Amino acid sequence: MRLLRSRAVTGKDDFVLGAYLRSMEESDQGNGYLFDGKANALNSTFEVTDLALYGQYGLELTSKLSAVWNARLDRQSTSYDGVTNPGAIAVNFDVADMLLGGRFALKYNLSTDRSVYAAVSRGYKAGGVNQHPLLAAGKRPFDPEYILNMEAGLRSSGARTSTALTLFHSLRKEQQVDLSYQQDDNDPNSFFLFIANVENGRNSGRELEQTYSPLKGMRLFGTLGYLITHVDAYTSETEDGTLTRGDRAAAHAPEYTARIGGEYRDRSGLFGRLELSAVDEFYFSDSHDEKSEAYQLLNGRLGFDWNGWTITAWGRNILDERYAVRGFYFNLDPRDEVKDMRYITYGDPRQFGVTLSAGFQQD
Repeated sequence: MRLLRSRAVTGKDDFVLGAYLRSMEESDQGNGYLFDGKANALNSTFEVTDLALYGQYGLELTSKLSAVWNARLDRQSTSYDGVTNPGAIAVNFDVADMLLGGRFALKYNLSTDRSVYAAVSRGYKAGGVNQHPLLAAGKRPFDPEYILNMEAGLRSSGARTSTALTLFHSLRKEQQVDLSYQQDDNDPNSFFLFIANVENGRNSGRELEQTYSPLKGMRLFGTLGYLITHVDAYTSETEDGTLTRGDRAAAHAPEYTARIGGEYRDRSGLFGRLELSAVDEFYFSDSHDEKSEAYQLLNGRLGFDWNGWTITAWGRNILDERYAVRGFYFNLDPRDEVKDMRYITYGDPRQFGVTLSAGFQQD
């Protein structure tokens, strides 16, 4: 349900008011190799209800300056009931959170094609329940996370060029992290993942996007991102006692990302695109200090459009870069002399293909 008023009616302001309701129930009955072999049968019910009220108000303060306020009040509840066998292990948990977020932004038009803006916002991620039947009761629920974000930027667009520059700084409270836990050093199947909360974290960064069209039908583009993250120190319980983690960068948060490339489309229907991307090293997990290596990927495509048909020859990871996307650190070998080791999931190798597609128009 939504109520709105357009700026075209008043000439200076607009608003939106609305309500949102979503209710979902999921039932599962599974048999076989479940929870890494710790169960062979599961009977569970998951219920999620989300009720929200939201609103936004925009106002032209002057001919060049405008402001936007918005807010959302959200009540999210999660109920999980599950029984796994053998052992008839029951997991019953109810979690309910009242969440409040919003944003205030100012935009100033320097000219018809250039503007600057500043914004402050408060966002959130709902809490929930970890389902694994062998997880300790204290690790089962996790709380909502809140983030306070301050942002400023510049936007410019012309006949041949466009530029976007963004600076931001974020403060995370009750930050949610993905952790892993191996209950028994002699049993690799006792390793599982769960979500937990840490005290605080922060992100700071800048992003630059640039495009340039030297010729008609041709566009060159590039983006550069620089990110600094930090997760405060926290402790977690393991089979060997208490372990202190954090006080370092967040997982899956490379310090730099970059992309450069170009594309061309001719009136005859010929088109092509070539793109090189680069990603800095990053921590695989908040549970350990293993890192990936920096990598670069080259992707491209060349094709032709005619009479509603399109044929495209494409290549992904053309240089056949071997790069890691996930990494785990645990003991897969029960022998006493063998310690925890790193296990890596790699990204897709070099791939080439041809795609033929057709589009239809209705008279």
